[in-house]
Amino acid sequence: MNEERIAKLPIWAQEHIEVLDRRLKSMTTQRDQAMEAMAGQSTSDVYVAGHGASPDMPLPNYRDIEFKTNDPHTNISVCHSTDGRGNVVRDKITIRTSFRGMRIIPVCSNVVEIQIEER
Repeated sequence: MNEERIAKLPIWAQEHIEVLDRRLKSMTTQRDQAMEAMAGQSTSDVYVAGHGASPDMPLPNYRDIEFKTNDPHTNISVCHSTDGRGNVVRDKITIRTSFRGMRIIPVCSNVVEIQIEER
């Protein structure tokens, strides 16, 4: 839609179009980053693992990954650990819950389950 036609619309419609334009630009950027990563050019440390024919999808570096639970007030968050000076340690992760305690249950030598404690 050209700018002259947008200028003739009510203010609320102009603002809504502006929001949609920003969303489109953001989604386009995310898509471009994902395509770049699929071409093997991403420097991200965090990926959503692809299954089958799907490639791994990179996430921005050092982002938290949050898992929702049955309790709407409790989430599990996973991220890279940091040392005492705030530097990211790439071979460690930190797991935290928002309000409740958690239990770490070893399943085998390279697998653990995390269980949120009941109130």
